[in-house]
Amino acid sequence: MNKISLSKRVEGDSVRSVRSIKCLILAFCLLTMTACDQSIPASVILTENTEQTESEVGSETAVTAETNISDDAESTDPPSEKSEVRVVLVGDSRAYNLATIVCGLEENDTGIIIGPMGSDYVICAGGQSFDWMSDHEREIDEQAAENTAIVIGMGVNKCRPFKGETVDEFAERYSTQYADWLNKKAVLWESKGAKVWFCSVNPIGDQKAAAYGYEIRDEYVRRFNEAIIPKLNDNVRYIDTYSQVYDILASGKGTDDGLHYHGYVYEIIKDYIWQAVNEQ
Repeated sequence: MNKISLSKRVEGDSVRSVRSIKCLILAFCLLTMTACDQSIPASVILTENTEQTESEVGSETAVTAETNISDDAESTDPPSEKSEVRVVLVGDSRAYNLATIVCGLEENDTGIIIGPMGSDYVICAGGQSFDWMSDHEREIDEQAAENTAIVIGMGVNKCRPFKGETVDEFAERYSTQYADWLNKKAVLWESKGAKVWFCSVNPIGDQKAAAYGYEIRDEYVRRFNEAIIPKLNDNVRYIDTYSQVYDILASGKGTDDGLHYHGYVYEIIKDYIWQAVNEQ
């Protein structure tokens, strides 16, 4: 073996020895860092923590979103249906017939009913008029309450002129008397939470009414309705049941005596009143 080959061999061994020493030194350093609880370089830690934080935040956000959706689903109740308005119907024989024929209340010899009508209430007297109603206003006062509609449907029995009085004079006199009383009472009833309605006086079958000796005519009814509307305060609502059944009466149907109706006519009137008060 010549000197050159030996020199190269020694040199190669020296390089390998140096590398081995470096590896030993690096291993020692790593062991020393671990023993001294040295941390991984900050750049690595920051990267890992950032990735973990973003992952955790994403997971938490997803969980929160799912929770919120679940909570919304659980807490969202279907819209509650509006409860039906309780009707207090005040009237004369027409209200009496509606209560007995349509609503099934028992008839009596007095022609007067003051009491429950299912979930509603009726205050009525056959053959009576405005004076009887004003005398019994205390019974109406007691029924005024929240979610209640007080429907005044009395007036046909005095819906005619005095002797020597014109139709216009009659309409002005009677509508003023009626509206003054009703406007005053409406303030009290509304203060108790009720809504107040005036139901039109309904039509007359003139030929049959005359044949039965009744002095009331459809012209008087129509003029009274027209006269009272502008006199009612804003808190008194108007229900035009007159127009709903006029064609039936004008054709000579729906009545035997021109004043009182057949059952199906009362049903039309009732349905219209109950629909009107529940739409407000």
